[in-house]
Amino acid sequence: MSYGLAVGDGDRPLDDDQAGSAYDELYERYLESDDVLVPPAPRIRASGAVPPSNSPSPWIG
Repeated sequence: MSYGLAVGDGDRPLDDDQAGSAYDELYERYLESDDVLVPPAPRIRASGAVPPSNSPSPWIG
């Protein structure tokens, strides 16, 4: 089983409409793009939401 996790770093959206628009824009930019993958922001990596790049498994941190 796998799943996608959306994690944000920055100012909180003011309302649901702004949050939805931001999500749609980020989804299109990063998930529907053929561009090179963007590494996670340092604050997101530090949170533990992303396994270390040398980890053999996402379950081992």
